[in-house]
Amino acid sequence: DWYARWRASGGDATACGLRAAYTARSATIGREVRAVLPGGGEVTGTATEIDEAGRLVLRTADGPRAIAAGDILHLR
Repeated sequence: DWYARWRASGGDATACGLRAAYTARSATIGREVRAVLPGGGEVTGTATEIDEAGRLVLRTADGPRAIAAGDILHLR
């Protein structure tokens, strides 16, 4: 069903409702996380959203940071 909606919207995850549905069910949004990035860097912050490009956005001490790839660890 989601695939059909996504295709009907021209691949727009926001327009078809997929982005909102995914965000509502995410165990990561609203949590403090550490992103271990390719190449060994790390970013820590609060996961706030999935942006229109499908990246996880973290609120960090330096401002928002979109993470396209990496291992996401939930912090306690």
